[in-house]
Amino acid sequence: MARRFASEEALAALVAQWLEAADWEVYAEVQPQRGAPVADLVARRRGVLWVVECKCSLSLALLDQVHHWLGRAHYVSLACPRPTRGRGAGVTASWLRAVGAGWLEVVGGPGGAVQERVKPRVLRTAASGPLAAALREPQKAYAAPGNPHSRRWTPFQETAQALRLLVAAEPGVLLSEAVARLPHHYRSARTARGTLSKWLAQGVISGVHQRKVAGRLRLYPDVGWESCEPPHQSSKMV
Repeated sequence: MARRFASEEALAALVAQWLEAADWEVYAEVQPQRGAPVADLVARRRGVLWVVECKCSLSLALLDQVHHWLGRAHYVSLACPRPTRGRGAGVTASWLRAVGAGWLEVVGGPGGAVQERVKPRVLRTAASGPLAAALREPQKAYAAPGNPHSRRWTPFQETAQALRLLVAAEPGVLLSEAVARLPHHYRSARTARGTLSKWLAQGVISGVHQRKVAGRLRLYPDVGWESCEPPHQSSKMV
């Protein structure tokens, strides 16, 4: 008898493995723009994008998530176990076919498996530009899809990582010079300098510390920073 999933994270991990086995690149917890919904999984293969929203049970909230991504990716599917009672499965399958979305039916337990109960239609007019532009290599491994802590790779993480690499290559670089050369996500260099200095002072950005030398802030790498995983950043950090 198939077992139910203990967590959304476990279910999403199984779906990610299934996609990877079919030669899709899989990115987890992708947010195209600040304040926008976060996709549990975004798979990419030869320029085609597939969004998969994962849940341990079927619900209206899950259908609403699927509806949001229609027109924003080439394929959109939900992934969840089949309901064991009522008519929910049939009604859901009919709605998904009508809107062009798909259903990955997931079975838990030792023999866990994924199968396409409803195949999604390709949405050739999908405006996938913002979603494609948001994909980053660290999203493949930084956070588990469906994790309960809202952990994800963000523009802030991208800026912090670029700063770590620059400082490692040039210890003692001035903060102002680093910001001028950094591909950061802030609206202005002034905002970047003030905000990054604040997070450095509070130890939020791992691997780098700032020191005032002759009245000017210089940046230095922490010893062994390469082996330290960046700390989880609050979604409010910018």
